Amino acid sequence: MERRSKYLLLSAGVVAASAVGLALTRRSVAHIPRGPPEACVTARLVDHAPPGAPIVDESNGALDDYPVFRTAVRTAIDADARGTSIDLTVDRDDAVEVLAAVRDRLPYHDGDGPAGLYVHSKGRIVVLNAVGVMPVEYEQ
Repeated sequence: MERRSKYLLLSAGVVAASAVGLALTRRSVAHIPRGPPEACVTARLVDHAPPGAPIVDESNGALDDYPVFRTAVRTAIDADARGTSIDLTVDRDDAVEVLAAVRDRLPYHDGDGPAGLYVHSKGRIVVLNAVGVMPVEYEQ
């Protein structure tokens, strides 16, 4: 009987620990802050764009409406970011605009080879990407 009691207590402990873990998980998910999205722009130097990928020439003003892209391109070139990437966080107010621009308004390459917005600047080619995070809303 003593052996059976030990297994019963052990089983009850496992069930209780699982219940506490579930309650804590649900509680933490419920408190994720709600608000506007966030975005990060990544930039890295490449030797060349994939065949067929459109290349934006920075000197023609195509990036004038997107200062974060210009900053990312210049930072990647100045840091000689080949084989690594430069990450810039986008202000919450501009995140939606930046994400829409990199996918819808500028010639984003999504074919063979690395995807991204290819930019020619100062004799170099930089590939840009924007990654967005939308806050999760939890409904009880």
